[in-house]
Amino acid sequence: MATLVKNNEELVKQLAQANRQVDQLHQEITYLNELIAEMNRKLFGKSKEVIPDQDGQLSLFNNGNEPATPAQDEPVIEVKNYRRKAKGTKADKLAKFPVEQIEKELLISERDCQHCGVEMTDMGSIPIRSELAFIPAKITRLIYNQHSYVCKHCEQQGITSIKK
Repeated sequence: MATLVKNNEELVKQLAQANRQVDQLHQEITYLNELIAEMNRKLFGKSKEVIPDQDGQLSLFNNGNEPATPAQDEPVIEVKNYRRKAKGTKADKLAKFPVEQIEKELLISERDCQHCGVEMTDMGSIPIRSELAFIPAKITRLIYNQHSYVCKHCEQQGITSIKK
C-alpha cells in the first residue's frame, strides 16, 4: 500500500510538471501567433499613408467619385492623330529588282542513297534565302534554291531517305 501511495505522489508531481510545461508552451505559441499577425499586418497591411488636410493647400484628387471637369475659361486642345508606318513593305520594295536564281545542287557523287546505293532523283527545290547583291551600277536580287533528292528504290520498300 505504501508503494502505491508513493507511486501516486510521483505521478501527481509528474502531472503538475507536465501541466506547467503545457501552460508555458501555450503562452509561447500565443506570443508567436501574435508576433506573426503583427508582421503580416506590417507586410501586407494598408500601405496608403493618410495625411490630414492642411489649410490653404489644394488637393490633387477629388473627394469621391466625381469626374474632374475642366474650367469653362480653359481652352480645349485637340491632338492630331498620326498614322503608323505600313508593315510588310520589304517584299514590295524587293520586287522591283531583277531576279537571278542560284541553284544549289548536290554533286553527282553525293546523290547516292545511303541505304541501298542507288542514285537519288531530284524531287524539287525550295528558296532558302533572298539577298541583294550590289554590283557597281547594278543591283540584282539573288534567290538561293536548295534541291532535295529522294531514293525511289528505298521509297518503294517503305524507307524514307531524303537528302538536301
